[in-house]
This record gives sequence, structure tokens and C-alpha cells, in this order.
Amino acid sequence: MEVKIKVLLRSELTYLEACARLAVNFNESDASATAVIPAQLVEEMAQRCKEFKELMLREVFSPAKDQAIRRYVQFHQAGLVVLSDELFAGLRHITGPAVPGKSELLLSMLELVEEVLSYLEKQFYAYFDPRHPLSSYHCDAVSRELRTAIEELAPLLSESGIGSSLKDVFLHSMDDALTRVRIHGADRGQVDHLYGLNYQIRQYLLLPTVDDRSFQDLLYRHNFNSTQFESRLRAQFQSELAAGRQPDLLPIDRETGLVAGRRPLDILLKEWYAMQNGTALAKGKARTLKMLRLPLHLSVPQLALFARLCYLEGCFQITNISTIMRFFTEHFETKKQLDISLKSFGKAFYAADQSSAAAVRDYLQRMIGLIDKNYFPKT
Repeated sequence: MEVKIKVLLRSELTYLEACARLAVNFNESDASATAVIPAQLVEEMAQRCKEFKELMLREVFSPAKDQAIRRYVQFHQAGLVVLSDELFAGLRHITGPAVPGKSELLLSMLELVEEVLSYLEKQFYAYFDPRHPLSSYHCDAVSRELRTAIEELAPLLSESGIGSSLKDVFLHSMDDALTRVRIHGADRGQVDHLYGLNYQIRQYLLLPTVDDRSFQDLLYRHNFNSTQFESRLRAQFQSELAAGRQPDLLPIDRETGLVAGRRPLDILLKEWYAMQNGTALAKGKARTLKMLRLPLHLSVPQLALFARLCYLEGCFQITNISTIMRFFTEHFETKKQLDISLKSFGKAFYAADQSSAAAVRDYLQRMIGLIDKNYFPKT
């Protein structure tokens, strides 16, 4: 079944790529001979996209295993993003004198490809990869839409009790973040975070009373991890340290932040705080800043599998996997690894081996035996 899926997959991508290539290379040098080509290409592409979606429905709901279907959907997802990027690059690189109708042709083709990508995400969300970069066209649209939304916040900001320095930090940070989205791209999680942040800020600014402290706390909780905002918090903490007060570094329960790929703001500030106290020079002293880790007889793969089972069974109130993994690496240690890295824990979390699974199963069976013995004794 997996071989069949791969063959059909490549065949459909080939058809879509052929249509897109014709659109990118379209040159209406002989109007009498080619005037109908744009309409024909769009019609052909629309038909291929329709067939493509029908094929996806058949194959995804076939008896194939989930792992094969996931590869199938994500292969299409990646291929369609590349296809969209090629069309968008062709659209942006049109220079004068422009070929009549070419911009409209490429835009029509782009919209068809983006509609298929949206279809994949909504129809097959269980298999769609939210960590895969979105298309350049999508990121450009997100950047423009959020810039407009931030501009609409300007009157609310000016009428609020928020100081000009904090407003400048916020606006410059958002401008930098949206420029990165447009130029370097973003994944679904990053884009959803930016939309959610904009919504929360808008709701906050509609409150009867706003000030620097509460607005700063809102940004902190949403992991507003720009260098400008971090520098502002560092300056405030430096003043608190100089006055003999201990900075309040609350944990942030989200991994995604304003700046993709940058660590959460609380971690950045904890490291800075450690360096300010001279504890980063000696590992033993640096570890005194952290909560005492609980030593375990479990190996890292066994601990990661326990954590994954609890996550899958809904034992945790939070659903952010990165936050859960960070908690386990910060609060537990094994005999062989006193400092468990997120990378090794994450690898074990998603791909436990059979020996680790056997060890965990043995622990669970003994636990069940104890529960049966103490709470459900045989009469």
C-alpha cells in the first residue's frame, strides 16, 4: 500500500508542477496564437487540484497505516509549499514591460495552490505538519495583515496610560518580527502565536485602566522574547538588584515566542541573572539557582516514555509538549545524566525503543500489582 501511495503522490505533483512551470514561463509574444493560454492554464490547474483533493480523500481513508498516511500528507504539504514559493517568486520578479496578463495568471495559480494547502490543513489536520514552514505567499499575507492590525492598535496605544518607551519597544519589536516572517518565513505555530498575541493586546487595550506594569506583564506572559524587550527587563532587574531586591522571574508556560528560534524569555533572563551573580563561572554554583533535581533510577528513554504516556492519557493540564519536556529536564536527573538535554529527552519522547518500553511496562505491571493488592484485595 505504501508503494502505491508514493507512485500516485509523485504523479499528481508532476501534473501540478507542469502547469505551474507553464505559468511561470508564460510569454505572450504572439498574442494571436497564445491569447487563450492563461485561461486554459488556470482551468487545467483547477481541474488538477480538484483531482488531487479527490485522490487525497481516497488514499487517506484507505486501509493504509497512519505512519504511511502521515508521510503521504506531509510529502504533499512540502511539495505544494515549494510549488507555491516558485509561483510567488515568479510573480515578484515580473519586471516592466510586464507581459500582459501574466501577473493575473500567476496570482490565479497561486490561489489555487494555496487553496489546496488550506484544504490539506483543515481536512487532514491530524497528519498535517504544523512545524513545516508556511509558503512565502502565506507569510507575506500574514505580515501585511498583522501590520494593518498593529496600525489599528496605534490609536488605542496613544490613548492608554502606557509610557512612550514601552510603546516604542512594543512597536519596534512587532515591526522586526513581521519583517522576519515576510523574509524568512514562519510555521503554523508561530503565525497562530502572533495572531493570538494581537488579539490579547487588543482586548487588553479596551480595558478601562491600563498601565506600564500590566502591559509589560502581558507581554512577558506571552513570551515577547525580542532583544529590545529583554533589554528593558534587564535594566529593570538591574535596578532591583542594586536596591537589594530579588527579581521575580516567573516561568513562562509557552515555548513559542515573538522571535522564532529564540529561547523563552524566562530562560534568557535566568541565564543573565546567573551571570550577574557570578554563578555562571562555576557549574556547581550555577546549579544552586535551579530547583533541586530529583534523582531517578530510570534511564532518560524510560523517563521520556513515562512522560509521553501521561501526556497521551491527559494527565497534564497543559498541552504544550515543549513545556512538559522542559519541566522534566529541569526537575529530574538520572545516574548517567545529571543534566538531561532537551534534545536527548525529545528524541526519546517521540521514538522510544522496545527495551525501554519493556522496562516501563514492567514498572507499570508492578504498580498495578500493588494497587490490586492494597486497594482491591481478593476476598
